[in-house]
Amino acid sequence: MLGIEIGDEEVASFVRGQDKFVTVKDGTAQIILLDAGQSTLSGRLTVADRVYVRLTRARTSKGSFPVCLEVLDSSRNRGLSIKDGGGDTGKARVYSGVYVKAVSEFE
Repeated sequence: MLGIEIGDEEVASFVRGQDKFVTVKDGTAQIILLDAGQSTLSGRLTVADRVYVRLTRARTSKGSFPVCLEVLDSSRNRGLSIKDGGGDTGKARVYSGVYVKAVSEFE
């Protein structure tokens, strides 16, 4: 498994390489866990007052399995702030560098 316990936070990103602002949209999300194995996390992204991401699946070199992770911003707040406002079209620009937090259930 990932070796992340409830309450643990890990560094992740929407992109490989240098963090930058990226455009995201409502729907399926993929995030890279920046661990030694570069695990891929997937789930649902929702654009609202902030961009919220609930990650429900992990893929590692050992296989695929369910997870319960939320995406946090650099200040460890749930969800991501939207650059230059926006978000009303179901699309938003957010910073690609994030934290993921293991939770027992989604809020």
